[in-house]
Amino acid sequence: MFVFQCNHGQGVCKTWEAFSGANACLVVEPEDLDNQTATVPTDGPVIEDEVSIASWLAREDGLSPSIAPQFHKFETFVKLDQEALSKVTTLTRLGGVPFWLQSPEDMLQSGWRFIGQLDSSYSFLTPPAALNKRISEDRDRVEGRTHIGRGPNFGDGGMAYLFLKEGESAPNACMLWQCF
Repeated sequence: MFVFQCNHGQGVCKTWEAFSGANACLVVEPEDLDNQTATVPTDGPVIEDEVSIASWLAREDGLSPSIAPQFHKFETFVKLDQEALSKVTTLTRLGGVPFWLQSPEDMLQSGWRFIGQLDSSYSFLTPPAALNKRISEDRDRVEGRTHIGRGPNFGDGGMAYLFLKEGESAPNACMLWQCF
């Protein structure tokens, strides 16, 4: 999956909305990929940061799959107990249930399935090969990370939520985000 977001005129483009046209998600089959990079257009656009996720850690949140629908509607989300809410990680991940920064009011309905979230900071579980002004040591070692990097602009400490449309022959994905 490739996730893109407009970074021109921040706050003007409605990057937080799933279908505003200011962000996009593309699902590509692995066999359709090659190791080539795109050619930079001749008009010389600003080159934005790119991040590739190199590996994942498998973790279990301890929540029963039967509780997942309660995270998708405001009426049931507000009734969840603190124990269940405390098991949901705030960092980038695939699967599970969303860690809503605001509320599930933005949750897509009718056939869209939550598949993961992207934090507005990057976690390194081993020190990166090179440091720059966007990466610093995480002295708190949140969830085992050694370093933290400033990531995409999802507002003030924001989180992007990824969704996949179920029941379609070709994968269809989208993103929306919330912030504090």
